[in-house]
Amino acid sequence: FFLPASSGRPVPADQQSFFRGIALVQSEDQREQICVGTSAGDVLVITTESGNFSLADTLSVHESSITDLAFSSTGRPPFLASSDDTGHISVWSTPNADGYKHKGMLRGPTCLISSLCAMENMVVAGYASGHIRIFDSNAMVIQVEIAAHVRSINALALHPSKPLLASVAEDTVVNVWSLPTADSPDVALLFATAVSDQLLTGVTFWGPSHDNLAVSSYDVDHIRVWTLM
Repeated sequence: FFLPASSGRPVPADQQSFFRGIALVQSEDQREQICVGTSAGDVLVITTESGNFSLADTLSVHESSITDLAFSSTGRPPFLASSDDTGHISVWSTPNADGYKHKGMLRGPTCLISSLCAMENMVVAGYASGHIRIFDSNAMVIQVEIAAHVRSINALALHPSKPLLASVAEDTVVNVWSLPTADSPDVALLFATAVSDQLLTGVTFWGPSHDNLAVSSYDVDHIRVWTLM
């Protein structure tokens, strides 16, 4: 299956057409769909049946290039989030027979969102400014702002069962944060370390209980792993 070269909307003359951001989405009837962001600001919805892929829908709300997509299967209700170059985040309801419904747009500072993740009713965005902002997908408001790094954030990861967030950035620093809960509304830095002379590109919680932190770097043939005690 090949994605269409254009989603229908023109791309500015000084830009190239590209795809950026991908998420696996589960519809209300438990069917899986693949969503892909485009340089025109659209989100392409791809369905699969009997091994055949087809373009089922195009979501057009953003006015600038999509930077990332994230799906929260544990949200109440589940939702898809899409971010763009100007710092805007759109929240979409889980698709049903009528397709996706645009719930609204979270408008932050005019700054590129470089990484996006979602879980439960949280949307977590990492910015080129080094900030992390946490939004409520139901109330559509910002909950927390963290001055997390001094350079652009390259990747974020949410722990699947604990209120933990990991971030890596161009400042070569790996951070692990505690997230707000009903019992503790504060954010705290639990772990921080620098990886000298490496451009950090990815981070994830890994292992049987996801208590290891794995970090990848550009043009490096190994992955660094820390154990969270």
